[in-house]
Amino acid sequence: IGAGQTIRGLSLAVLTMQRGELARFTMAPSLAYGQAGLEGKVPPNSFVCFEIELLSWVVREHVFGDKTAIKAVIKAGDEESKAEPDDEVLFCYTARTEDGTVLGESVQESFIVGS
Repeated sequence: IGAGQTIRGLSLAVLTMQRGELARFTMAPSLAYGQAGLEGKVPPNSFVCFEIELLSWVVREHVFGDKTAIKAVIKAGDEESKAEPDDEVLFCYTARTEDGTVLGESVQESFIVGS
């Protein structure tokens, strides 16, 4: 949603909703399928009604403020503190391409932050 993956109206609609909310939205053609319609399903220039239940979402944080790295928390940590420069961190990882192909994995790695 929001990155050209769905119609504009859905992106805008979910931004107005709360987790667990169920709502009906009637979208003008300009927010739905427009002049092209959706072949075999939605005629050109049609209003479309969507019933949406917002189940959950993942917050994506642009870590460095320039969209070069995006963080999506999968499981929240159990402490408020974060590693700081010169701390030694211990971690494991799985690296994948966007299509899910595994590039590499590690059970345990460590490094000094900022070195």
